[in-house]
Amino acid sequence: MFAVATESEKYQLSVGKYSGTAGDSLTQHHGYPFSTKNWCHDNIITCAELLKRGLLSADYSFLNLNGVYRHGKDSATFGVFWYHWKRYHRSVKRAEMKIRPLDF
Repeated sequence: MFAVATESEKYQLSVGKYSGTAGDSLTQHHGYPFSTKNWCHDNIITCAELLKRGLLSADYSFLNLNGVYRHGKDSATFGVFWYHWKRYHRSVKRAEMKIRPLDF
């Protein structure tokens, strides 16, 4: 489970306990605000631009669900990845995040 804060809180991410089989690549981002190449709140100014997507971390990421799909092992770091499942070596073909109201 996760929650995203308001705009005034810079869309800070709150991450609950991980459950699943792909490995926990999300918890490291707990408490970090969202950054983009033109709206930077992290310590590495070019990181969001380098990875070609928005960013929820003050350092390089363990996940990239908004990257470009890369075939094979070609520059997978810039692709769609979930580090604790396939590392950076393979771009994931599909990623899905589901959002629902807290009182669901």
